[in-house]
Amino acid sequence: MLPNTVFRTVYRHFAQTVDEFLYYQVILAHAFSAAGGVQLAWDMTQGLWPLASPWLTKPANLYRRTKEALVVLVLPSKLPETANEQDSDAVQTDSSTNQDRHTQHQVPPRYGFHDLCQTLFDSAKSRASKQHILDTLGIDFLELEDVQEVLRCRVDFALDD
Repeated sequence: MLPNTVFRTVYRHFAQTVDEFLYYQVILAHAFSAAGGVQLAWDMTQGLWPLASPWLTKPANLYRRTKEALVVLVLPSKLPETANEQDSDAVQTDSSTNQDRHTQHQVPPRYGFHDLCQTLFDSAKSRASKQHILDTLGIDFLELEDVQEVLRCRVDFALDD
């Protein structure tokens, strides 16, 4: 059996390689429906990430690209009308908690997929306002352009003119 420190070092290198593979060769190389995104998120949260939990507190944090891409992929196409009318003051401010909850599907998302697309691809919106939305979703590793690329991987990607 490997000592914990050796395992952690080896696993970090393994996780970095797997994260890059999942992000570039699986997520960006394919198209996903909302259900496909949810399935991939389930496979990660219930399959791959828990494997190292006996040795690491939050193994999912080593897969930052994949974890943040999944936040976008699992968004429903549209939110119910009542969700769009909620006051923005009711937003959770702890982005790491918000991130974990979105990835694990415990809290309804604040943004629908189409709403997020319209906002992030709107040239009239400032980069700061777009970044604020990403921060609200708990996305702090991927850049705006990376998130836009992930958005294009959804089969329902279309912008209304």
